[in-house]
Amino acid sequence: IYGFEIFESNSFEQLCINYCNEKLQQLFIELVLKREQDEYKAEGIPWKDIDYFNNEIICKMVEDSQGGILAILDEGCLSPAKPTDTDFLHSLDKAFASHERYASRQTKKADKTLERDQVFRIHHFAGEVVYTVKGFLDKNRDTLFQDIKALLFSCDYPGMKKMWPEGSARKDSVFKRPPTAGKTFKMSMQALAGQLAAKEPFYVRCVKPNKNKSPREFSEVMVLHQVKYLGLMENVRVRKAGYANRLPFDYFLQRYKVCCPDAWPVWDGTDRDGVAAICRAVRLTIEGEDGSPDNHDVNLGKTKIFISKAKTMSKLENAREAEKPRIVLMLQCGWRRYKARQMLKRLRAVFLIKRAYKSYKMRRYWNSVVDAFQNVQADPALGKNIEFPVPPPVLGPFVANVKRIHANWRARVIVMRVPENQWPELRLKAVAYTMLNGRKPNWGYNRPWHGDYLADVAQGSEHHNVDMYNAEMKRMREGNYLKEIQFSCMAQKLSTKGKTQRRAIVVTDKEIWKLDPTGRYKQGGFMSSGAIPLSAVTSISICQKPLPLLVLRTTVDASDLVIYIESGPHDVEMAARIVQSTFQARGQIVNVTVEREIKFEIKGVEKLLTAEASGDGGVLHGEDPVFKKGRDGARSSESAFVLSY
Repeated sequence: IYGFEIFESNSFEQLCINYCNEKLQQLFIELVLKREQDEYKAEGIPWKDIDYFNNEIICKMVEDSQGGILAILDEGCLSPAKPTDTDFLHSLDKAFASHERYASRQTKKADKTLERDQVFRIHHFAGEVVYTVKGFLDKNRDTLFQDIKALLFSCDYPGMKKMWPEGSARKDSVFKRPPTAGKTFKMSMQALAGQLAAKEPFYVRCVKPNKNKSPREFSEVMVLHQVKYLGLMENVRVRKAGYANRLPFDYFLQRYKVCCPDAWPVWDGTDRDGVAAICRAVRLTIEGEDGSPDNHDVNLGKTKIFISKAKTMSKLENAREAEKPRIVLMLQCGWRRYKARQMLKRLRAVFLIKRAYKSYKMRRYWNSVVDAFQNVQADPALGKNIEFPVPPPVLGPFVANVKRIHANWRARVIVMRVPENQWPELRLKAVAYTMLNGRKPNWGYNRPWHGDYLADVAQGSEHHNVDMYNAEMKRMREGNYLKEIQFSCMAQKLSTKGKTQRRAIVVTDKEIWKLDPTGRYKQGGFMSSGAIPLSAVTSISICQKPLPLLVLRTTVDASDLVIYIESGPHDVEMAARIVQSTFQARGQIVNVTVEREIKFEIKGVEKLLTAEASGDGGVLHGEDPVFKKGRDGARSSESAFVLSY
């Protein structure tokens, strides 16, 4: 049964439904109070009488057999005078004129909202309902006589036979007048109340949020109306009059023990003592311990804790929520520790198996390597042409290390065959080999590298006085201008004005000097030509053609040094010595490129240098090379230079 019904026009059906709800509400209140009283007694909690509205007066007004509304209605239906609905209303006015829950225009003449001789009003426990008397008598009469019931019972459908069992009576039986609809409903209601009184009450109240059956709409007016006429407010008030919340000790202890350090994680005592400890930890007063009998938060029964105030439950829940992050963090730490240990055990097992298997494969493979390289020391090539056995995939890094060890051993044996005084030159050629990476063939690895070529008497010529050079270098050493000469040669360089100049190039341990041989290599000539610190060299470009041509890119005056070495094909040697000295002094690696056409800058302007054969012999036949600006048809004469040979 769904609550009270209140329409714009309420008739006999609404009276029956509302009477049913009055009866159920009365029964519910009585059962709730009885159950409350029994529970309080079982738990040893003092019982206090609860003041509530008893709607028995309304139920009696409707169902009283000696003068109730249904009884008066039955009299009107059975009367031979055939009274009208208005006569029925007048009978009600006469019977309930002084009743506090009944009203009509005849009994309340000052109430203009009630129509005369048309309606009456009953003040139900949930609210006032105005009923229209029109049709009351007709709806109360039961016109379903015995012959119709017998007809329905004779139907072949089994469900109809069950609905009309009284149709099975004999045709010659004598029947009384059938009871009215109101009397039938009252008897059915009394039977239902008797059944419910013997049961444990459990109600589910349905509340419609809106009239449109939409999941996203909530009508506050409609919900409040239902809450009022469903009797929920009265039920809640009865419940709140005592202890509204009661929880078993074990449930309360399990839920709120996180709030008490003594009870978490395990309580060793009885459940009741644990509940009391939690209450003290949250600072709740317990009846019989703190304060007056009427000033307490909780009461402890035999198996349950009783809580009267909603703010007490809120206090408990807030304390529990405040402890949740700490508990969650502790649980996370424990779980992660367990998972980490499990993973560590698995990883240890995996690594142990892998290590054992890898050791086995390594020993087996190593034996095959030993067999293959058994006489490697007697091999003239020291095992260079011996192929390593095919390793299993798991030993890839191990085989790479073995090959590197063999290569290092072979290199060491070969190096040990070289005289010790040639080791510096060998290291320098290794630097050159690494920086060229096969990009320039015939770079002079098979000839000796002397470094200071200008000090060699054989290098003397009309452009170079060896004695004068050596004397000047001796004076520079004595003046602490240099410690060691790494490289020197006679070369032609491209000036910042695009002119070809012959200079003595000297690479010291700190700088690159450009000395004018016509100036007797003196300091003035040196200073006038300038010096380039090794730290200013950013990169080196070497010509891919078989020419001793290279470009040193520097940060000095935004200009690069373009030189052609006249002393011979010593361009790779010069670049290697610069790279080696720079790395040893500062750990800086100078990038080296090999190009057919070399880009460089003069005073920040980018230029392009190419080497072209002149067709008449050139430098390969003893003529001096000449730097020239680009010819017509090549590139712009302002941005291109050509070295003719």
